[in-house]
Amino acid sequence: MKISAHLWEISRCARRKTWQARLQPGMASVTIGLKIFTKRRVAFMSLENVKAYFKQWDREEDVLVLPSSSATVELAAEALHTEPERIAKTLAFRGIGGEEALLVVTAGDAKIDNKKFRQTFGGKARMLSPEETLEHTGHAVGGVCPFGLKKDLPVYMDVSLKRFTTVFPACGSGNSAIELTCEELYTYGKAEKWVDVCKGWEPAEDYQHAARTGALTDPQ
Repeated sequence: MKISAHLWEISRCARRKTWQARLQPGMASVTIGLKIFTKRRVAFMSLENVKAYFKQWDREEDVLVLPSSSATVELAAEALHTEPERIAKTLAFRGIGGEEALLVVTAGDAKIDNKKFRQTFGGKARMLSPEETLEHTGHAVGGVCPFGLKKDLPVYMDVSLKRFTTVFPACGSGNSAIELTCEELYTYGKAEKWVDVCKGWEPAEDYQHAARTGALTDPQ
């Protein structure tokens, strides 16, 4: 009897594992589906929140919902038929001096200069993780902007943007944008001030780099 009971238990466990194995692909599909649904819902709610934010200036109709992704500078430039440098990207950093986080809006071709960042803010440039970015801004990576923020965060505009008459920041989702002048971006983004914390966008820097690397030659 003990042997029979033991064999029955082994058989029951084997059947349970078989059913679990059969269910696993389906459960994985459900999990993936839920993640996609959640991501899309967050993007939709974020976009609607930004549209509502722009109502105070009667600019909600100017928010562009694009048919293709604008989640990166390159994709946004392609979707908007403009130059990558005119895409205003919003970068989220860990706060310094008691702040939870801070945002810096830069031109699409600009890169953070760690030395300038430290001199300006008094600490190292440490970007938030995607999860932290969503928690602090209410916007997922790919749609981060200084509009309709979940938390009251300090926003700074980098001077790399001033080259352009108008620029295109995101509006909460990875397929949205709005065309604004730099003055409008500063006002609507409730910026603290203009800062100079980037590199790689000034022609003079390109010239100096070419000279250092030997890529620059004297004209014949």
